[in-house]
Amino acid sequence: MKRRKIGLYERFKTKMSERLGVGRLDENRGLAYEREFIDEFNFYLETGKETMTVSSILDIIGREDSVIEVLEEGSANKKRYLDIVSDKNVIVGSKDSSDKFNIGEIITDVTLVLESGKREYISLKWGGTVSYINLGIRGLASSPILSKSEVESGFIESKRGQDFLKFLHIDNERYCETFNGYIPVGKNLRVTNKVEYNYENVTSEYQNKGIMDFLNSAIGHGYIYVHKVGSGAKIEDRRSPSNVIKSINSAHVKFPPVGDAKRIEIEVRTDREDVKMIFRSKNGDIVPTHMLIEPLRS
Repeated sequence: MKRRKIGLYERFKTKMSERLGVGRLDENRGLAYEREFIDEFNFYLETGKETMTVSSILDIIGREDSVIEVLEEGSANKKRYLDIVSDKNVIVGSKDSSDKFNIGEIITDVTLVLESGKREYISLKWGGTVSYINLGIRGLASSPILSKSEVESGFIESKRGQDFLKFLHIDNERYCETFNGYIPVGKNLRVTNKVEYNYENVTSEYQNKGIMDFLNSAIGHGYIYVHKVGSGAKIEDRRSPSNVIKSINSAHVKFPPVGDAKRIEIEVRTDREDVKMIFRSKNGDIVPTHMLIEPLRS
């Protein structure tokens, strides 16, 4: 039985390589894995044969209620955004849902439709570095948050930007100084992981409901989490409302020495899982365009 499942997995991997071409598979392995995952479930629906991943997920959702359809939803583009109410109340919002923590329907990449009509939401991740969410932080011209022009001026004037920095206990001027002082070295930008960061302990400031609500709205519950790494997959049942952060163990803001790196990181260790928030640019600029929230690797 075990040998057969491995054989099926190899068959799907070969199938995806042939379909997309090796070069394209290397460039967009996340998309390739999503298609591979769908193929595995459709193969199960056609033949009744289970790969290791399919078997693990069926064990989680139960086999009494049969899967009858597999829906690709990764391209649905249900956007989430920073909802900054005040300097004590910031959450990740979505116009597609009024429930800020039950986010399965919003972040699903693949949805399994069961015979009873119930739906199970699957969030797929691929590779060693993954993000739970990428939040745009510059805002709009009519409603700026941490806009490029204000960062370059040396001080964030917008109310939303000030509230967001206060919420995260990041000094306004120091935030701007970090990016205004960055010095590229020709075309070879400095390697961030070699920078000696300055750690600012904000544990006591982070031990509050506001920070936990923010992280819970980003990571949420209501879905099954599948993270493909190498030849295996980490599969977690995150459907229960009890699957939330209830306490903050430690928190540190990591500032690079001025001129050495164009990012600020916040490491937060909790009773549920450890995460990292990263302010950085996704378009090659120096001033950050996004804040990423990722699992914190030990």
